[in-house]
Amino acid sequence: MTKNTDFQEFDLEKLRRSLDLYMDRNAVFFYQGHPIENEKVIRLFHQHICFNAQTQENYIQIADQIAYFKTETVAFFVKSIESDQQSILLVLNTEERINIDQIERVYSENLEGIYLKLKDRRLCFVLRSAQQQLQPYLEQEGDDYFFDFALIRFPIKIIEQVEQIKDQN
Repeated sequence: MTKNTDFQEFDLEKLRRSLDLYMDRNAVFFYQGHPIENEKVIRLFHQHICFNAQTQENYIQIADQIAYFKTETVAFFVKSIESDQQSILLVLNTEERINIDQIERVYSENLEGIYLKLKDRRLCFVLRSAQQQLQPYLEQEGDDYFFDFALIRFPIKIIEQVEQIKDQN
């Protein structure tokens, strides 16, 4: 690699990290403070969200192009639940389908929002539509709450705010 190529690569990485790209807690992307409204762009961004567990950074990767972005809470959302006789799958905003056995921990923010910590260290917020689909699996024993999926049972840890989970990474 020549010095010029090294400089270009450094410059590109600096540019990737300096974009004013942001996702709010409702999964709306903003660029330079303005919401991105083009549905095709929004869908493309959501389908290409990635997470670096080592650095705890979110980014969008399309082919070899990368753009880092900040989030208000999380970058991954469970938008629905698919179930059949053999499995229960979480459907993320990225269109990825994840078996529930990949859940490491379940959190609830003051019994309102539900967050799932996956075994790959991603943190996902469960959207209302998916929360409604999870209702049949919700159980209460005394003051404790659980999701009971027949072979797998997850206790729900109550937290005051999502930052408590992020600090545990």
